[in-house]
Amino acid sequence: MRWILFVALCLLAGCAEEAVGDADEEGFLAAHTSATTGAIRGVVVDEAIRPVSGARVHLVGTDQNVTTADEGRFAFEDLAPGVVFLEASATRHLAAQVSATVVAGKTEQVSIALPSDGLPDPFYQTHQFQGAITFHATVAWAQVEWMADTYAGVSTPACEHCVFAFESDAVPDGHVFEAVWEESTPDPRGPDELYWSYAVPEPYQELFGYAPSPIYQTWEAGAFEEETRQYKVMLLGDVDGVSVDQPFEIFLTQWFNTGVPDGWSVVQGSS
Repeated sequence: MRWILFVALCLLAGCAEEAVGDADEEGFLAAHTSATTGAIRGVVVDEAIRPVSGARVHLVGTDQNVTTADEGRFAFEDLAPGVVFLEASATRHLAAQVSATVVAGKTEQVSIALPSDGLPDPFYQTHQFQGAITFHATVAWAQVEWMADTYAGVSTPACEHCVFAFESDAVPDGHVFEAVWEESTPDPRGPDELYWSYAVPEPYQELFGYAPSPIYQTWEAGAFEEETRQYKVMLLGDVDGVSVDQPFEIFLTQWFNTGVPDGWSVVQGSS
């Protein structure tokens, strides 16, 4: 079994010597050597011998780092002869270290196998809600508003709030709140800023604010004092204007076993 693994790694890394300075027929990275320096090139794979692209390979004891290209390949060149250590790391893998002997005028072939970190795979759920503010007006300190029922199955007969309740499959590690609309009654003073809210019912906790379309808010685990699987979202009328027959959409995305990726958005087309 060990012999089979060694052969498979060699086939990926290219165990035979190649002419230095050019990529080989399989596209491995070139590595320059001289009469006094050597080079290392190789491949990073996972425990199933699949190439790992985007892995970081560090030449221990130096400030030299490279990132594996397609097919997990990497190279270091113009190295002083002697024994060196390489450490590789990648997302969802445990780090691993190997040694190699640099020989002047030659290119040493290496392979580094990274075991999985064993953590559950990350995933996300997006809950989409559609609603409409039939009428909302702010006069002095009084607000009058009626909201249309939505397919979310939450009835709001008095329509004090336009509320959507839902349950997630697990306790989330990250949250993305997005809301979009096109103004049905444009205000010459500027764009409408609707009141948004994201809350847990028991014990009641609320994240909220006013913002124009599109609304985009993100939170990591710990946004609420007590995380739960029960949540509510809502959208109300303009802070100081009139909203009439104002449709809107809310997208609430929850991430599990990972935080929210930078810039991830349903509205912007990341999903």
